[in-house]
Amino acid sequence: MRLLEAAILVALAKGVETSDKLAELLKADKDSISKILEELEAKGLVKRDVKGFIFKKTVYRLTEKGYEMLEEATRRLKDAAKELEELGKRLEKEHQIVETISSSREDFAELITIAPLLSWLGLLDVALMPIILSSLADHEDVDIDDESYDIYIE
Repeated sequence: MRLLEAAILVALAKGVETSDKLAELLKADKDSISKILEELEAKGLVKRDVKGFIFKKTVYRLTEKGYEMLEEATRRLKDAAKELEELGKRLEKEHQIVETISSSREDFAELITIAPLLSWLGLLDVALMPIILSSLADHEDVDIDDESYDIYIE
């Protein structure tokens, strides 16, 4: 199970219902979230419903199979939170991130993407976020948008 799939399953279980809210929570674009939701729906893990009579909106809910996968998804997010905490501790000591990014650039980018969700779920110590982000800002392969705080790793 991919990390973003796990994040979406856990967020749905916690009451987040729409792709807009998921995108906001995960700091991801709505199209990416919609694509992952379609994949999860094809796997039978989520179902799509329409809510409202006049102002209709599409909402997503976990299926029985989705709830069965929730334990694995939660474990995946806890592992990711531990990884980020370890990274934060290393950054606190070393004040550099070059070796960490070059060793696993894609995994690192995915971990950073779900960091806000991990904090929201109480799985990641919020105090580590400034350390991680300030170390990222100093690295030449990392660009942080000043307005949205989106993180881009080249």
